[in-house]
Amino acid sequence: MKKILLITIVIITKLIAFEIERVEPSNWWVGFKEKRLQIMLYGKDLENCNVELKNTKARLFKVDKVDNKNYLFLTLDLTQAQPGIFDIVIKDKKDIKTIKYELKLRKYQNVGKITPGDVIYLLMPDRFANGDINNDKVEGYYEQVDLNNVDARQGGDLRGVINNLNYFENLGITALWLTPFQENNQKKYSYHGYAITDFYKVDPRFGSNNDYKELVDKAHKKNIKVIMDMVYNHCGLYHWWMRDLPSYDWVHHPYELGKKLTSLNIFDIVDENNLYKPEFKRTNYNPSTVTDPYASEYDKLRFNKGWFDVAMADLNQNNEFLAQYLIQMTIWWIEQNNLDGLRIDTYPYPEKSFMNRLVTNIYNEYPNFYIVGESWTEDVNKEAFWAQNNINTSFFKTSIKSVISFKFMNAVHDAFRPNGNIYELYKLLSQDFVYYEPEYNMTFLDNHDVQRIYRIYENDKNALKIALTFLLTTRGIPQIYYGTEVLMNKDMSVSHGLGRERFPGGWENDSISIFTHSNLSADVKEVYYFMQNLLKWRKDNKEFFEKAKLIHYIPENQLYIYFRIYKNQTIMVLLNNNDKDLSVNVERLKENIQSYTVGIDVIKGIKYNLSDLKIRGNSSLVLELSK
Repeated sequence: MKKILLITIVIITKLIAFEIERVEPSNWWVGFKEKRLQIMLYGKDLENCNVELKNTKARLFKVDKVDNKNYLFLTLDLTQAQPGIFDIVIKDKKDIKTIKYELKLRKYQNVGKITPGDVIYLLMPDRFANGDINNDKVEGYYEQVDLNNVDARQGGDLRGVINNLNYFENLGITALWLTPFQENNQKKYSYHGYAITDFYKVDPRFGSNNDYKELVDKAHKKNIKVIMDMVYNHCGLYHWWMRDLPSYDWVHHPYELGKKLTSLNIFDIVDENNLYKPEFKRTNYNPSTVTDPYASEYDKLRFNKGWFDVAMADLNQNNEFLAQYLIQMTIWWIEQNNLDGLRIDTYPYPEKSFMNRLVTNIYNEYPNFYIVGESWTEDVNKEAFWAQNNINTSFFKTSIKSVISFKFMNAVHDAFRPNGNIYELYKLLSQDFVYYEPEYNMTFLDNHDVQRIYRIYENDKNALKIALTFLLTTRGIPQIYYGTEVLMNKDMSVSHGLGRERFPGGWENDSISIFTHSNLSADVKEVYYFMQNLLKWRKDNKEFFEKAKLIHYIPENQLYIYFRIYKNQTIMVLLNNNDKDLSVNVERLKENIQSYTVGIDVIKGIKYNLSDLKIRGNSSLVLELSK
């Protein structure tokens, strides 16, 4: 009889402790009207953990689990909470960990509301000035500085902006808008900032969170306000959560519209070596699908749930945890840095109800806060739809008060480009009845997404000066794009990076510098000083531009005349888009000229007799009327 040998194999399983890698937001404040706080915990195997709070009057309202066992969402009730550090204790059967969490007392203090008396300067940090060469190359980040590639990073940073705050003050700027500076750890085209990979972190190639706080604080000391650029529609493909998403509906499916993901790792679905697959569903970039009463469901779905680009994953704001995450992230940046305003990227693209909820939450905590949405649409009515308006729209009313007016930009392009018609300006403003507060819209000649204005005008500095005069004297909050003052004109259609060239003087070996006025051409000096004089005069008359009413006249012979009036001050603006010198028909202007006899040029101080007023061809005049 054979003996049967029984072998017992004992498998010893090592007990693996859970881990906590992220706590977001990392801190919060007491004193908000909203008393609930959501904290996202991310780590390893958190699903079976228990959570409790110690040493605080804050109450743990609930703990939510999601599809991914590596996440927990805590909701705290802060009704009775006091400032201080307390313990979030997390434990399972094997281990216990404690997170020290701080609640601060709110100390928000900005330098005043952003108003039509302000002028906003838009810059891209990577292209403005390199203030710290030590962060040009950062270990662990895909893309480093390459000055030979216009589409790569150029090395500009927050320190470069801080070092040149005097420049903005001397130019007459009262507000700064920086394109996003949060981490963009993408494999290419990371410099522009709109593919965020960490919403709570300044990209280390731009500096640190402390650098941004320093920038805002020092700008405020110069009475310069700061606007932060916020992105809610999408995040970068290489955002830290994309390989381990909280839930199957955190982002929209890149290939199947309206379907949930089939994996919590986006790279199980997306082949990063073949991003441009035929079945990829890019958005149709057509906000008209929202306002169009006849739009197909497919077109609406494609607009709202299609990805902005292969490297920009489309976020699903209908996910309650993500929605709250984005709202709190915004308030965290505002409170942490005493921000004065927000510019919201691609405003029509996210879920409309979420955007209203976001804006309402911000206004509740910061009643005088300035929020402006990018609504790049085809006509005035569609643009006004996204701001508080006078349109009788029953199915949706937006909460945001102001938009970035691309229709303004288009009108100014069409007015002063070769063979342009100045009537476009009158036609644009005559439609302001659709807006609730058109004076709070952001107006501009160009920005980082379009061809530079000087190139559109075919390097005609006179056309540019007339356009700048209109921008800085009509209604709205004007925005100037960096480089306009030095006549930047590279072709955006060849490459976005080329149209976003480096600012002269921002790099150590620059032979031309606007900061030191070294080697500037005669044309650059002419336009720079023209702009500076207008800006400083405008800054000295801040209250006037905040409150002055606008009265304009139908253009005749390509001459457009309008008045700004507040209290006892009357400004008369003349824009001559005609090659010829023109005499002004003063008789039809009597209602606003009244008993004034003299107009004083606000830039040169020259006096003009109003009874015999003439204006040179292709020029502008800004006159303060006097008796």
